[in-house]
Amino acid sequence: MSKLKFLNFVFILVCCLVYTSHCLARDYTDFEREYYIENIKKYTEEIKQNPNEALLYGARGEAYYELGAYEQAIDDFTKSIALDNNNISASSSYVYRAKAYKYIKKNDLALQDFNKAIELNKTYDGVYAARGMFYYEINEDYKAIEDFTKVIEICSNDNKDYNDYYGYQERGWVYDKLKQYDKAVADYSKSIELEKNAAFTYYNRGVAYINLNENNKAIKDFTKSIELDSNDSYAYYYRGIAFFRINQNDKAIEDFTKSIQLNPKDYYAYYQRACVYKVLDQKYKAIDDFTKAIQLNSNEFIFYNARGSMYYELGEYEKALNDLNKAIELNPNDIFFYNERGLIYEKLKKYEEAIEDFTKSIQLNSNKYINSGFYYERGLIYYKLREYEKALNDLNKAIELEPNYSKAYFERASVHSKLGQYTEAIRDYNILMQLEPNNSDYLVLRGITYYNLGLYNNALVDFNKVIELNPDDYMTYSCRSEVFSYQGNYNNALSDINKAIELKSDMEDLYIERASIYCKLGDYSKALIDINKSIELNPDYAMAYNNRSYIYSQLGDYFKANQDFIKAKELGFYK
Repeated sequence: MSKLKFLNFVFILVCCLVYTSHCLARDYTDFEREYYIENIKKYTEEIKQNPNEALLYGARGEAYYELGAYEQAIDDFTKSIALDNNNISASSSYVYRAKAYKYIKKNDLALQDFNKAIELNKTYDGVYAARGMFYYEINEDYKAIEDFTKVIEICSNDNKDYNDYYGYQERGWVYDKLKQYDKAVADYSKSIELEKNAAFTYYNRGVAYINLNENNKAIKDFTKSIELDSNDSYAYYYRGIAFFRINQNDKAIEDFTKSIQLNPKDYYAYYQRACVYKVLDQKYKAIDDFTKAIQLNSNEFIFYNARGSMYYELGEYEKALNDLNKAIELNPNDIFFYNERGLIYEKLKKYEEAIEDFTKSIQLNSNKYINSGFYYERGLIYYKLREYEKALNDLNKAIELEPNYSKAYFERASVHSKLGQYTEAIRDYNILMQLEPNNSDYLVLRGITYYNLGLYNNALVDFNKVIELNPDDYMTYSCRSEVFSYQGNYNNALSDINKAIELKSDMEDLYIERASIYCKLGDYSKALIDINKSIELNPDYAMAYNNRSYIYSQLGDYFKANQDFIKAKELGFYK
């Protein structure tokens, strides 16, 4: 029976990270925090002297906002707006108050303020940029594109190249998010034309190229980004992915290692480096890195799955099982995890558990092409359990879902043969030869099936064809010898089995076959020599002792015949 390899799963995990630092809360230094605190004190004193000055409330509100004191910031912006609601300067208070509302998740109020700011100043690019980022963050992506396009339009008309560069940058982020990578590349490229020394623009374009699978272009951009900012761990990380994709594995490892040095807590960098080690067949290094990734983030199911696959390949099935159990605990609806665990249970000979997992995969999945594989795997387990009808049902279903599934036809032919359904088995081998016309194994198996049906001439036609294609195939000579022997053509049978032994002199079964021919020819002395050779090659071969018992009886040595009979029985021949 053939066996699928352990799960084919994609090891490359690409997280589309783009620089959006200005829309995230800043991590201020003590000096910066002290600066804003002092400003709050200063503006508070000035407000006492000028309680109706809108700009003072706005300035103090900005300081509160920068420190993350959003409720206090909103109070100050509200006061500023109340004191001066109708001029262009008020638009700044509306923008800041909108951003503060966003942080406390009052998005309706935030949007009202952004709209009011634009109403007061329709030509201020910063207001559209701020509202665009708001739309971006609440997943109103096409509205975000409209606002960033407006930023570009305003800046182009006013020759504000620097702000224009930000407009293209921000619109590129949105296209990235929408997976419209060609458009993202175009915007990042325009941004680079306007500002050639911004490391993060090259980085963002590199990520877009990664997603377009243009890996050499990505490498060039990440290299430029690193040239401008050598401390950016993400640029090394993504360049490592690009190198990995074009099979420059040593360079990939160098970049992932550098990324780890710059950011030792980046679990994805450990994961990716482990993937490279896996490809290089450095399994223990891969396990070490997967383990490190798990230590840094114990809630990422893909890490357990990946490490489990390594343990599986090393034959450490209990460890593999532990990892797949954890992966399923973290992600109980992943159809592939159940399939993989089913394969592990199969290796552990826990067939009932394997069947449960393959069944679970089938129940969770609606994709017919993927499900065909799950039915196939479950069918193999039923075959091992000798539940041939259930195996046949599953393999029929696999073929129904995927009509060109050659492995399923192959296994179904085996099941048909076990059930004595040789005509159906031949039909499957005929289909297999249409699907894979250069696979001579199917000719051999069809020939054996013809033999089982008593269609000896058909069998000979298939065996002759195989030998013509592959004159060194010892097994086919053995099969043809058996057909000749059954037909009573012992000279041809002996010629073929001699050729098989010449090609494969360490195969004990071949000597048993030749001994059988010698017995039919009445030459028991030569038969004994061959049986002795078979036992020499495999001292625990029960059939050989049974056959030698018969030969000794024909030679009149009943004592040795009885000894071999007892030995064959001890080895389980008569069970």
